[in-house]
Amino acid sequence: MSSLIVEVCEVKDVRKHPNADRLEICIVKGWNVVIQKGQFVAGDKCVYIPYDAVLPPELANGPTDVPPGRLNVVKYCAPLAKLENGVRPPGCRVRAARLRGERSFGIMMKIDPAWGDDPNWSVGTDVAAHFGITKWSPPENCEDGDADTPHPRFHEHTQIQKIQEFPTVFKDGEEVVFTEKIHGKNNRLGLILDRDDSGNAMWSWTAGSHEIRRKEHAPIMARFDAAKLAEDGLLANTSVQVDQQFKDRGGRFWKVTELRPTEDERVLFKATRIHEDGTPCFKRSEFWTFMTDAVRALMLHLRDKYDWPEPKNDIVVFGELFGYGVQTMEYGRKALDYRVFDIAINGKYLDFDTKVRLLDQFGVQMVPVLYRGPFSMTEVNKYTDGPTTMCAPEEAGSFKGREGIVITPAKERWSEELNGRVILKSVSVDYLGSDQSDNR
Repeated sequence: MSSLIVEVCEVKDVRKHPNADRLEICIVKGWNVVIQKGQFVAGDKCVYIPYDAVLPPELANGPTDVPPGRLNVVKYCAPLAKLENGVRPPGCRVRAARLRGERSFGIMMKIDPAWGDDPNWSVGTDVAAHFGITKWSPPENCEDGDADTPHPRFHEHTQIQKIQEFPTVFKDGEEVVFTEKIHGKNNRLGLILDRDDSGNAMWSWTAGSHEIRRKEHAPIMARFDAAKLAEDGLLANTSVQVDQQFKDRGGRFWKVTELRPTEDERVLFKATRIHEDGTPCFKRSEFWTFMTDAVRALMLHLRDKYDWPEPKNDIVVFGELFGYGVQTMEYGRKALDYRVFDIAINGKYLDFDTKVRLLDQFGVQMVPVLYRGPFSMTEVNKYTDGPTTMCAPEEAGSFKGREGIVITPAKERWSEELNGRVILKSVSVDYLGSDQSDNR
């Protein structure tokens, strides 16, 4: 996931909209933003609000709304998902879209002292806190209770920023690789140097999602609505207590583990599935599904035989879990599937050719490569949109295209501008404007 960047920017260029006389296209950083004609000229300062930013009502609303607001953009934004209590939080999420056929990413706002803005803000000033803007993130599902204790050597993947935020990181002509960005769940698999209960060094297999380390086996858990169960005759009433046991329609036993009060007086609760003797039922986490013999052999090879200039402490394979039941795009799969996109040793990522050679050697599949060659924004724009290459478009799901692309140099390198590893993404505006983007 990328971090939230809401900052004062300089308008690089203003261009005529080819399909609308009253609209213009502004270039901010590397983003196209469609605006009403006459708002900005090249060289102006503005506040740029990217897509997936969450605007508070006092910023998003119009002058006649309650509460009154500044931008009057609610109709162009997405509502936030309801909370567990059924209440929708205030504010809305900025989305990308095509406006009269042209791609538009985010919102541009004038710096206005009448609204409390500082006219002396310099370009690059972070103003997210000033406006109460936060980043939208899709919730990670831990309903099955499989969250495990984090381990510092089982590190998360690099945060991948958008290339339009950092349009100068890649130089024209630099050799790069574009891979298709798959619509699924981040799934990392690891072999890490740990210690046993006696303090002795030991290597451990581990797996997880983007931010959460996952237990291999965990109790089966689910949420219930007491009113619905009582209506179906499965509970005597809605007065539920922790440790209370009940059966569902299928005759399976459950034990109440946590109550969740709501504002509308409903009784929602979490329960653990149990056997008749009261012991919990376990299932294997989906994030361990592709800890296969081939992946284990690959990581053991990297630990024991692969030449490395320092003692090895961790090997992490990063991939995307996708297919049946994962997201709304199933790519024609009737079961779970997995594709690797990165491999790291001690937190350092392998070059593209090395990664491809190792994956081929051990028969582990990689994300599709769409392009390898000299970098240019023309090539980025060419490959960002288009049909998925994961399957026939008609088998992909309700959205037929690709989510976007991930751009890496053929040889790994570090960037001062990114303050880290060079890897960027470009997301299809058609994907962002579809219902699929709500589920990423």
